[in-house]
Amino acid sequence: MGVGGEKRPMREIDSTRANSYEDTFNLIFEKVEKMGGEIVSDQVSPFYLEVGNMEEEVGEMRVVDFSVNKKDFKLTMRKEMYVMSGSSRQKHLEELEVPRISVTLKIKAPYKDEWQNVDLEMFS
Repeated sequence: MGVGGEKRPMREIDSTRANSYEDTFNLIFEKVEKMGGEIVSDQVSPFYLEVGNMEEEVGEMRVVDFSVNKKDFKLTMRKEMYVMSGSSRQKHLEELEVPRISVTLKIKAPYKDEWQNVDLEMFS
């Protein structure tokens, strides 16, 4: 803790965490190829947030559909470069020093249209 109980952010840890999420995403691709998986689609699209009555681009989202051993998977990486700050009519976007990244993996149940979350440890 800093002076007066203020806790300063640890920038090195934040950037390391962001890099590890991207590395995890790439590692899953390598494992899918080794397992003989097939990439069905790979789409990158902008990610938007509502600010007042407008939509602002705050990052990007990459969605990859693939199949391994006749099982369908969906891997999603959401990378946010901006965060919404303020309240009511004073909302605005602030650029993040280190992007906020989240990675999720889902599997589709056979003969159903439902997706279930999968632990990323399955591919590590």
